[in-house]
Amino acid sequence: MSNNIHEEFLRLTGFEDAEIPEYLPEWRRASQKLGLTENDVEFATKEWIPAHFGVELEGVRKVLGCLIKEAIDLTKANEYKERGVKIVYGILPASLHYYY
Repeated sequence: MSNNIHEEFLRLTGFEDAEIPEYLPEWRRASQKLGLTENDVEFATKEWIPAHFGVELEGVRKVLGCLIKEAIDLTKANEYKERGVKIVYGILPASLHYYY
């Protein structure tokens, strides 16, 4: 199940086939840091996301993909700090994104 459900999740959230090899390992690391199990990802892919979003629309899938890319990037904040990158957080604590 492991890579297949993660790949299926990325496809559902608007990632193109060409992007998946690049983002798959990053998504797996991010999902681990976020405490998501494979069962969580499977539930989101097969039940929760399709029930709550109009994923038949490409634009909806692309927006979800943007959120996933931001989540992946947020899990790299410590790496960025270690490299000396200044991180500016916006709209704390309501939103979990930062601007760079």
